[in-house]
Amino acid sequence: MKSDREILSIVDQEFLAAMGAPDGEISSERALALDYYNSKPLGNEVKGKSSVVTSDVSDVVNGIMPSLLRMFTTKDNLVSFDAVGPEDEDLAAQETDYTSHIIFKKNEDSFMTLYSWMFDALAQKNGILKAWFDESETVTEETYKGLTEEEAFKLFEDDELEPQEQEVRTETSTAEGVEIEVTVYDIRFKRTAKRNLVKIEAVPPEEYRISADARHIDPSKARFVGQEREVKRSELLGMGFDEDLVMSLPACGNQTNSTEKTSRRSKEDETRQSTPDPMEEEVIVRECYLKIDGELRQIFSGEGSQLLSNEPADRQPFHVLSSMPIPHKHFGTCPAEMVMDIQEICTTLWRQILDNLYQTNNPRNAVYEQAIGDETWDGLTSTELGGNVVFDRPVSEAWAPMTVPFTAGNTFPMLEVFNKT
Repeated sequence: MKSDREILSIVDQEFLAAMGAPDGEISSERALALDYYNSKPLGNEVKGKSSVVTSDVSDVVNGIMPSLLRMFTTKDNLVSFDAVGPEDEDLAAQETDYTSHIIFKKNEDSFMTLYSWMFDALAQKNGILKAWFDESETVTEETYKGLTEEEAFKLFEDDELEPQEQEVRTETSTAEGVEIEVTVYDIRFKRTAKRNLVKIEAVPPEEYRISADARHIDPSKARFVGQEREVKRSELLGMGFDEDLVMSLPACGNQTNSTEKTSRRSKEDETRQSTPDPMEEEVIVRECYLKIDGELRQIFSGEGSQLLSNEPADRQPFHVLSSMPIPHKHFGTCPAEMVMDIQEICTTLWRQILDNLYQTNNPRNAVYEQAIGDETWDGLTSTELGGNVVFDRPVSEAWAPMTVPFTAGNTFPMLEVFNKT
């Protein structure tokens, strides 16, 4: 039996060596694909020239998404169970209906979950879905006023309710024309409810880790698979972790994000803001499924080598989708990566077309220096319609436009070739 220190050391080594680590090769490729999808600048822009960026990557990805969503989000096509024999037909139909009910009714964000899963498969190599039985607790407060004794007793019998404050008072009521005084109760309860449902969630690719020797798209065949994410302390307490351990974890603060996460959350208003409530602070938590001494274990750990839990597991919760899998590799490729070079070429062609058009419509001028008067430069640089330019010598001797031939028309056939690719 390995000690907690030995287990933490193994977990740290696995996360450090895993594929998908921040700013690794796979992470950098996914960040670049996101930049292309968002038509970010290529980095070779020249001041004063066109900096347009085409949207070939997003056009391809967004063009595929509707047909995929129609295929997987209709009731008949999402999940179906086939009967082995005639006696299994009723049970297979029930299983099909129940699975659809769990996904679409019990998981309120099911559409966006499936959307994110498929989008990541098209633009981020692999899409990762997490499915698990959620037993976390939610704590809410409920206040009841004017309860009768019978109503109060029924609430006290509810195992989820814990009384916090109670006030007994009398009220006057009228029954059959007679005023009577009755005893009523005002009670404030704390309700602690377990979710107890199958939860599905799309995992951001930058949070996903898998052992470097993984050779199959199915993560259950890997020695190690895990997730490193930011979680609120209140959420960890709802998951049942020890309060002292949770409160001892360091808050995320203003840590530098990875290149991939920066590409995904690149707006200023998407950055982390500090909160005065320590329960709402986010901390780094690692969840992994690792075979130790031949047994699959579910291990939660926090930043600073804090072991939160170590329990046996019968399976891992991650499910991976790849639109273009590569044999003998866990990470495949995707349509976004296949058209990134086309976007770069089309961007270059469009920039050259626009630069040529700008120079044709607004050519530079050749000016004889001795013909320049006090008002000559102002007149030449003015864009006022019908404006005048004053020279100290005849115009034919003082000025001539540096005409640029319009060659952009010769580029359109080449651009058409790539648009049809």
